[in-house]
Amino acid sequence: MDGRNAVNLLDRHQGPDEPDTGTTSTTFAPRKAADIPDDMFINAVNQAIQTRRAKEGIAVTWATRWDVEAVLAGHPEQVGEVHDYPTMPSNLVLAKARKMILKGKLDGCYCGCRGDLRVP
Repeated sequence: MDGRNAVNLLDRHQGPDEPDTGTTSTTFAPRKAADIPDDMFINAVNQAIQTRRAKEGIAVTWATRWDVEAVLAGHPEQVGEVHDYPTMPSNLVLAKARKMILKGKLDGCYCGCRGDLRVP
């Protein structure tokens, strides 16, 4: 794997065949929406919501697509800001959001707006 395209995903669940290392992070470079596991995407949405609540001090119930991009790109401290992450392109996050919304696993919008993503 090319290190320049590596992405640090924070809330990855260990598989049954993986040793317990005491950490939940991994590095990989997703190329399509299917490369991001559903539970990882849901965890990123939830983490973005919690981070936004802590930063803004109000009861936020949704995350923007940029918030989710920040978490998936390994920059949860940038939730609430808009940044471009070459290793986690917006179109990839929107494609995954679309699939998750159509499956009924997320509520929100995937048209290219801010998204207002949340777990139903």
